[in-house]
Amino acid sequence: MFRPLAVLAASLALVALPVSAEAAVNTPVAGVTATPAEVPVGTASTIKVTATNTGSKRIAQVALGVVSPLGWSNVKMPANGSCRAATRGLLYCLVTGLGPGKTATLSFTVTPAAAGTFTFNSYARNIATMTETGASTTLTAS
Repeated sequence: MFRPLAVLAASLALVALPVSAEAAVNTPVAGVTATPAEVPVGTASTIKVTATNTGSKRIAQVALGVVSPLGWSNVKMPANGSCRAATRGLLYCLVTGLGPGKTATLSFTVTPAAAGTFTFNSYARNIATMTETGASTTLTAS
């Protein structure tokens, strides 16, 4: 009997690559918060995205970003010059020279135009090793 899912799972297992010890040690840890987490429609909230270097070596470049819910246009970017808006709600910034034990924080101001609960997903990526972590938070507008 042919089992396409079993074949697909076996194929995926063949392409999995192990993460090196160096990459694991120097992968920035992502975080994201919404403050306040509950707001009336039309009221601003601050989305803070963080990358923390929990490793023992400096990370030369970290891509730090957040994916806002699709259709949101009420987003104010940080004024640090390294931030860009990409497609599908992605906002990202480049952080340089993140030392061991240090945290980079970027703040985005958002204003919900409709009621609902919205999810913001963040990531922090070591550009040299292309390893990353992610985090998420929600913002409720009523």
